[in-house]
Amino acid sequence: MKNDLTNGFLNANIKSQRLKNSQDKVIILIELTGQLDETSSEKIAEEFYKLIDSNEEGTGFIVDFKHVSFMNSRSIGYFIDFYKKIEKKGGKIVIARASENIVDIVNVVGLSNFYKIYPSIEEAGENI
Repeated sequence: MKNDLTNGFLNANIKSQRLKNSQDKVIILIELTGQLDETSSEKIAEEFYKLIDSNEEGTGFIVDFKHVSFMNSRSIGYFIDFYKKIEKKGGKIVIARASENIVDIVNVVGLSNFYKIYPSIEEAGENI
């Protein structure tokens, strides 16, 4: 993937970057940090919804979980909604670089029915 445009930091817990994969498809890389808990989930969701709404139909999204250590039930609910909104716009969303702990959470709560998880951003980008 080649770097196309950097949007920069949206807040302390979410950063986005606009990329293109080898098929020239527009992808938004969303890098999350910290714990997705009661205090951060709503703020992250607000910024995530802005990204979904501000991008054209068919946009792909990669969520980089490398620096996320925890997800609570509220954040899981948001991720189901993100998936539905992006799919409705003809896009796709995947997870990259999740820790074993996050992979376990995704599998146990059934998010794996919606999200594919890739070990690298590059691999995720080529499969969007």
